Amino acid sequence: MIDQNPNKWDELLPNASLAINTTKQNSTKKSPFYLLHVYEPRLPREIHLGSFIDDTPREEQLDLLTLARAEAANNVYETHLENKQRFDLHRRSHSFTAGDLVLYDWPKKGDHKLSPIFKGPFVIVRPVGAVCYEIKSTAQQNKFIKVVHVQHLCPYFN
Repeated sequence: MIDQNPNKWDELLPNASLAINTTKQNSTKKSPFYLLHVYEPRLPREIHLGSFIDDTPREEQLDLLTLARAEAANNVYETHLENKQRFDLHRRSHSFTAGDLVLYDWPKKGDHKLSPIFKGPFVIVRPVGAVCYEIKSTAQQNKFIKVVHVQHLCPYFN
């Protein structure tokens, strides 16, 4: 669209806005226009099809709007569950107990790109909630305790 006329982008905004607002979204399975007005708009190419007069009572329109938005919310929730299931396929959840040795995915602030990804070993002190652990350094000169998410830990094998 804009590639042919880069200096006329402001003239193309209404068309882009119409395209976005009338396209069915994957997550809601409805267009934003429909969720706002409870009907699909008549596009410029459909004007020749005749007049459109909506004589649906206002109360019924509001009921349809409530129903459409509830369906959209349900569709978003189902999409969320599908995305979570797809995400969880590639995740392994480790569970650790107090005393286990682990490596910690240390934030790379001043490190070089060839620095090791994990640092450690660290000792699990105790679990904190369902997905966090308190870890302690095994080095004598650097005794510190930190609470970290299980995603940043991996088992240490001697």
